[in-house]
Order: sequence, then C-alpha cells, then structure tokens
Amino acid sequence: MSQNPFIPPPNPSAPLLFIYDADAEPGGYVNSPDLKVHYVPVRGGLSGLQTALAELVQKGETYQHCVVEADGAPGNVFFGGEAMNFSNMPIYLNPGLGLERIFPLPSRIYFNGDHIADPLIRSRYKWPGKVEDLPDTGTVWDFLDAAAKIFLKRGGGVTFASSGMTIGHGHRYHILSDTCWSLWGPGGKFLEHYTT
Repeated sequence: MSQNPFIPPPNPSAPLLFIYDADAEPGGYVNSPDLKVHYVPVRGGLSGLQTALAELVQKGETYQHCVVEADGAPGNVFFGGEAMNFSNMPIYLNPGLGLERIFPLPSRIYFNGDHIADPLIRSRYKWPGKVEDLPDTGTVWDFLDAAAKIFLKRGGGVTFASSGMTIGHGHRYHILSDTCWSLWGPGGKFLEHYTT
C-alpha cells in the first residue's frame, strides 16, 4: 500500500456512513446509539440515492469513513437495479448538490459489491439485463476517479473497491480479490492509482 500522507488512516473512533441499496436488502440495518454507524437505506434507484445524499448535505452531517454497499459489476454499482458508473455518476451526483461537504476532511470511501474493480470481462458477473445491454462503463479507475471528483474535492482521501465476488447476506465479504485504490489530495488533486 502507498505510504502517501494523504491516505487517511482508519480511525476507529470516527463515525461510519453506511449507504446501502434497501431495495436489494429489504431487511435493512438498525442504527445503534452505541455503535458509531449511520445507516442510510436507499430506495428508488439512482434518484433515491441522490435524495438520500442531498439530505445528508442539508443536515450538515460529515464523515471520514463511508461504505457504499450494493450489487456490483465491473465499474458499476446498482441501486434498485439501476447502474451507476463513471458516465452517469456526474449526472445523478451533480456538483450542484454539494456532496463534497459530507467529506470535508481526508476520507475513505469503499464501494462494496461484486466485481466492481474487475476488468470489464462480461462473462464473469451477472447483469440484470442482457449482456449486450451493458453500458460503456469504462475502467475501474474511471469509476473510482468519478466518485473521488464528486466526494473528495475538499479534503481528499481515497476511493476503493475490490475485484472478486462477495459472500454473505447483509454485509458482504470479499474473497480472493484485489483492491484498487484511487488516491486524491486536498482540493481534488489526483495523486495515484494502485492495486493491493
């Protein structure tokens, strides 16, 4: 892993923002006052994601650690069966929403879903539609960079995702996978890509 000083170290005392696709996980999670985790269920696809994030901005909530847990595919996460990737992320999570205010300090944002960081190999994952309907998703770097440009413009930090399948219902655990990291400095300055 990079020894770059802009990578925020894990901070166990900082609250965790846990955003998840509630359409795919209808049982959901329960916020607990003794655990420093704020669960944000997203219903209604990408419009629901936009609404949930805008509410965090309106409330003035800030975080340094975030997990986005949803079904995945190379360079994509799905909310309500709708794919979000580098090409439509700036549309749904547009600069006018001020989403960078959620992460004003160096932050870590993990996209947890199947194959998000895999190279685009269509046969290695399930796509909700036909394989030929797959949009141009670019590379994992395009996806992670698009997210960093939106969320890490102020304090910088890292966006990351894993390549393999996940196991588990509810929280997902990666097995036999690599992790791709996109590192950004304060002010939205790109620093480096690396894989572990």
